[in-house]
Amino acid sequence: MELNLTGKVVVITGGGAGIGKETALEFAREGCRVAICGRTLKKLEDTKKELEALGGKAYIEVVDTANVPAMEIFADNIHRELGDIDCWVNNAAIAFAKSIEDITENDWDSMMA
Repeated sequence: MELNLTGKVVVITGGGAGIGKETALEFAREGCRVAICGRTLKKLEDTKKELEALGGKAYIEVVDTANVPAMEIFADNIHRELGDIDCWVNNAAIAFAKSIEDITENDWDSMMA
């Protein structure tokens, strides 16, 4: 699908695996420069290789999206490496495989952060 996105800078949090990774790959196929973050360097590195194999430029960084100052630095680093950010996809999330009755206050706070 041609969406006229060639050259755009796209950021995807949680881009090293799952839906975030597939989203990053689709944007790369559209000709975007893609920045991804996540918590696991190996997953980010593997995804970066796939992004670059599609002919695009990619930037990765290990960042906890709940850490606002770290996310600000991440955004600054993207701007320095890839240029102005055109699109930001907030994909990163955590979930617990338990019923709502069993979720603790700590669990809830982690999910909301």
